[in-house]
Amino acid sequence: MAVETALWVSAAIAGASAGYSAYTSHQQGKSQEAAADYNAKVAAQEATRQEQIARLEQRELIEEKRRFVSRQVAVYGKQGVQLKGTPLRVMAGTARTFAREQQMAVYNRQVSAAGYRSEANLYKFQGKAAKRAGYLGVGQSLIGGASQVSQMYLQYKMATA
Repeated sequence: MAVETALWVSAAIAGASAGYSAYTSHQQGKSQEAAADYNAKVAAQEATRQEQIARLEQRELIEEKRRFVSRQVAVYGKQGVQLKGTPLRVMAGTARTFAREQQMAVYNRQVSAAGYRSEANLYKFQGKAAKRAGYLGVGQSLIGGASQVSQMYLQYKMATA
């Protein structure tokens, strides 16, 4: 009778241990998924922020170009220079330079935003993987616990046969 009681106590402890291990695996998966989801949201927000900054920088450069060209026209006008020939080529060069700077500023921010979007997608993938790993841990724990209980039972049957 004492051996049978010990077997049942051991089986109960093994079952409880497997249940607790399964619970902690599940919780760990959920926790890692939540952290990854949070990181994905932060990265997506940063991507949006980079796009907003690109639009602001673009507007600022357009305004800076207008002011600069207006100063050029004013200086040329004050000096009595006609806007043809070399002065016109200088102003066209200025416009090209500002256009290139504007394109580069927007491009750089778009590249940055794309990087953050990729990072967000990676975090989402990691979150899903962590959740799956948690479920696999649950299964592993429960199967391991069931295996321990069945081994104990077989050992008991062999000892009492």
